[in-house]
Amino acid sequence: MNQYDITLADYWRIIRKRKWIIGIIFCIVFVSTVVFTSMQIPRYEASAKIRIELPLDNKSELALWYEAPNLSAEVQVIKSLPVLEKVVEKLEKLPVDEEARKKAIYEYALQYQDKVEVKQQEDTDIVTITAADTIPKKAAQMANTIAEVFLEEGVQGRRRRETIVLQYINKQLEKLKEKIEQDQSALQTLEQEERIFIVAPENKTVLDRMTLQRATTFESEMLGIQIAIEELKSTLNAARENTIVKRLSENFIFVGLRRSLMELEFENYLLLIDYTEKHPLVLQKREEIITAKDKMIAMIRDISALLFDDTMEQEISLVFDHMFLKTKLEVLYRIVNKSYADSGSLSANQLKYFELKRAIDSSIATHERFLKKEEEIKLSVVKDITTIILVSPARPPADPIKPQKRLNYLIGCIIGLLLGMLTGFMAENADMSIGTIEEVEKNLDLLILGIIPRIKVKKDAQNGKKQVKVTMHQAQLISIFSPLAHATESFKALRIHLLQLMKKTNKRIILFTSSIQEEGKSTIIANLAVSMAQLGKKTVLIGANLRRPTLYKLFGISKTPGLTDILIGKVSWEDAMKTPTDIVMGELAIDKLLQTPWIHNLSIITSGDKVSNPSEMLGSTQMDILFANLRKNFDVILVDCSPTLPVPDAITLGNKVDGVVLVYRVGRTGKDVLKRTQVQLTNVDAHICGVVLNDVKTEVQLGPSAYYYQYQYGS
Repeated sequence: MNQYDITLADYWRIIRKRKWIIGIIFCIVFVSTVVFTSMQIPRYEASAKIRIELPLDNKSELALWYEAPNLSAEVQVIKSLPVLEKVVEKLEKLPVDEEARKKAIYEYALQYQDKVEVKQQEDTDIVTITAADTIPKKAAQMANTIAEVFLEEGVQGRRRRETIVLQYINKQLEKLKEKIEQDQSALQTLEQEERIFIVAPENKTVLDRMTLQRATTFESEMLGIQIAIEELKSTLNAARENTIVKRLSENFIFVGLRRSLMELEFENYLLLIDYTEKHPLVLQKREEIITAKDKMIAMIRDISALLFDDTMEQEISLVFDHMFLKTKLEVLYRIVNKSYADSGSLSANQLKYFELKRAIDSSIATHERFLKKEEEIKLSVVKDITTIILVSPARPPADPIKPQKRLNYLIGCIIGLLLGMLTGFMAENADMSIGTIEEVEKNLDLLILGIIPRIKVKKDAQNGKKQVKVTMHQAQLISIFSPLAHATESFKALRIHLLQLMKKTNKRIILFTSSIQEEGKSTIIANLAVSMAQLGKKTVLIGANLRRPTLYKLFGISKTPGLTDILIGKVSWEDAMKTPTDIVMGELAIDKLLQTPWIHNLSIITSGDKVSNPSEMLGSTQMDILFANLRKNFDVILVDCSPTLPVPDAITLGNKVDGVVLVYRVGRTGKDVLKRTQVQLTNVDAHICGVVLNDVKTEVQLGPSAYYYQYQYGS
């Protein structure tokens, strides 16, 4: 047999066939999506943008006095608990009791951390503060208040640092004054007692280059670092720093990294003596320094994670700064000491003399710088290194970010459609019935003799039950009541196919059966008999279904005398024969039958009285005699028999008739059942002429080639 590939038309056929399953699944998923979406609590987001301007040059004189902040660190500060706790105090209603108030503030701050997101816009100094809440106005208030508190914290932090610097400057001025007096006294004593002479000009030039040119610049930077260290000490938790430092000092890897960082810083400062900051060697050395710092930071974070919780992020970052500043200060001490060691051509007294003189000059210069800075701070000339500007405040959002109804509905439609189609295809795959011509031919290797469409019965409840019954029988005898209907044409096509087959094989007696009950064989054989008679063929229709007879009901005639009466010899077959006159005079009073041309060629033998041994009667010699007599007097003999699988009647008659036609209601019977019917009939040497497909709805079941097949079969 031919193998058939699945085409788009086949997929479309399955979709139309299983449209109710697909529709139900789609509706369930979509309704569930609507219910789920409606049950979600709306969540709104509002965003405020601030600009954090950092210094362009961290090596400027101003940066020596203030440790330049890192933008990523500022982002972390915005979301830190101290900032959020102050936001809570401004927004939330808090208990009066002090302990309960602190606890509530802390709990609210933790909740705010989950609701707030802070991000830096890529390659800019703009920071976006996004707050989420179920109330639009509350979300906007939260974002704006966080920005406001962060701005206030920046101003307060600047004032705090100014106060710390002033205090430090005053202490240093007192120390410098004492040191200058001591050094001048020692220098005077050395000049008087040791009689130090003036150094040669070439040696003085070397000394100036090796000391003043280097040491003055480096000592200025050392001074700025010392101030930054003092500032850090005011906010740094000494106990926490000692704990981290102690733990790190036990780690030989970290000790090695710190030693390596000091060597890199030392080499970098030596390069700066002869090169500018943009020189490739200096830039390369700075890259190595950054890599070493990153490794140390990673180790410090790992140690801190074991000792403290995430809320200590800001304080731990201070430990980073303190440690790196101390490292840089140690390196600068080494640089200054090295510059002195390079002046080895001078005598010990000369070195001591020039060291005292350089110390006095340096102290005086430092004293002057301190006085200048003190004056600038007092006059508020000193600007904060970091300038924070509110770019755009948050506004109450109009639409929630969750749930997104349109998106949810779209996703629900897509999932419902896909799930419905998947269920439909699974149902189609699990369906064991045969649904296409190709499947019938493939599984049974039989010809398709006819395709009978579904005959719709129109019920008229206003005219009572009797009218409904008549209308139903009129629909079943469509060859009489609707001669121009499409179903009538289908019976004519079946008639042509069957007559061609009978002519080629000299067959007259054709038995109609099915696999199981209610597949429509009685309706088909009744309309076929009418169609045969209309063609001028002398046709007899035998009701051999002795168990559940139907033909007499279709035509509205009495079932007695009938086949059983003939077989027991009660009446002759001529006396048991029903004619169109009996039909017209019958219960249904089918007057329209008289208008059907050549209807006088139709004769009917009903089932007769009910018997207890129908199978034995059908297999008797009297049945053979009846068939022989009918063969002599009629052109076409159609036998309506019981289903094959439930009872053995059709098998009994299988080898007595010239051919058997199987009636199959599309989509109702499994292919295994139909195959079993074929096997049982073949085992008794019954000649199966072909299959009639009944109750075909549309091309949904049989595919687009069904009707083309129907009209081309006999060509």
